[in-house]
Amino acid sequence: MSEGGKKPPPPFTLQRALAGFYPAAAFLAGLELDLFAALARGPLHANELAPAIDAKDETRLAALCDALVVYGFLARDDERRYALTEESAAYLAPEAPGYIGPIAPVYGRFFRGGLDFARAVREATPSDAQDSSEDAFLRGIHKTALAAGRDIAKRFDLSGAKRLIDAGCGGAGVAIALCKALPGLTATASDLSPALPVARDYVAAAGLIDRIAIGEGDLLKGPPPGGPADIVVARALLQVLGPAEAETALANLARAVAPGGLLIVAGAVLHDDGLAPDDMVGFNLSLMTLFEHGRAYTQSEYEAWFAKTDLGVPARIVLPAGGSLLWARKP
Repeated sequence: MSEGGKKPPPPFTLQRALAGFYPAAAFLAGLELDLFAALARGPLHANELAPAIDAKDETRLAALCDALVVYGFLARDDERRYALTEESAAYLAPEAPGYIGPIAPVYGRFFRGGLDFARAVREATPSDAQDSSEDAFLRGIHKTALAAGRDIAKRFDLSGAKRLIDAGCGGAGVAIALCKALPGLTATASDLSPALPVARDYVAAAGLIDRIAIGEGDLLKGPPPGGPADIVVARALLQVLGPAEAETALANLARAVAPGGLLIVAGAVLHDDGLAPDDMVGFNLSLMTLFEHGRAYTQSEYEAWFAKTDLGVPARIVLPAGGSLLWARKP
């Protein structure tokens, strides 16, 4: 009994929080070990799987696989052979069209960064949990950038657009997806210099070097190259900047939009009360841990920045995974 004789409530919230850590940790371990890729070739016992992924402890490996069975990532038969589930085969087998294996460095960075949030709060400095190279990180998020570009192509009428700017492009996934969706479109994909070799690789692999130019651009110093453009997209960019920097970057993005053109800002946006969308509330912790001034800004903060440009108040689309598209047209 608590003081006063009142029985305390069951610790359901505490238990749920603690239990929620293990599925994510087991999934990340499986990705980093290439365990799912190994099982894509067929069911294996733990002693057969161990040499395939260069694991030295069969007992620990079996425990991980059992956990992945419990959490729905793997299946286990009566002979204790492990296999991919139908869902895992669709996304974790290297030959599958939906394969997301390269995203492991991304998950690793954000998971480990999130676990360092207490130190980030206490010391007001970003985490040093950068456990992968920038090249690996950019390649890891490339499929999500492609998916974002395809989604934009479906949500907006872009039929009359001729010029696109993919600002803060990373691997140029948005530019690649939109150019494939719109045969008459040409683009400039711009970023800071460390990202440009990755962008060039992906543009060449997509066979789009004649339609997508790669250029260095710093939005804190001026508009991105390639303007004025009918479509300007900035994905997962402003959320890694401090408020003053984000406002400056948005102003420079707006300057690159042609009259009648469209600016789309894609990324983490919080409702004004800071309590939703759920996924973005959690993601905000990672942003604030991994980047010196990063955070998920609220809709009102974005609206205030847009209002200082000639674009006016943006419309907002909340995406199924919790991210948002903020967009406005230049008069």
